Amino acid sequence: MNGSNAPMPHLLVVYLDDEPGALDRVAAIFRRRALTLHSLTLSPTREPGCSRVTLEVDAEGATFARARASLEKLVCVRRVESGGAREHGPSAPHPSSL
Repeated sequence: MNGSNAPMPHLLVVYLDDEPGALDRVAAIFRRRALTLHSLTLSPTREPGCSRVTLEVDAEGATFARARASLEKLVCVRRVESGGAREHGPSAPHPSSL
């Protein structure tokens, strides 16, 4: 039986400055909350000096919301987009990676 506080997989896309230590600051948000990252992909964007980090993380709703709010406060983060909660099971490849 799934309770409302059961961890669910969430997908986040974080756009951040392409600078030393930026990825570590993003990962530290999840490490401090003992959240498991199932997937982390770093890729360049068309915008010079900006990188995209795609994360898949298991978290219950309130914990996920706090982690996202903390990400948005980081100086190196330009914006955060949510892919919403994902169903359990194998991750499907993103259309752009095909």
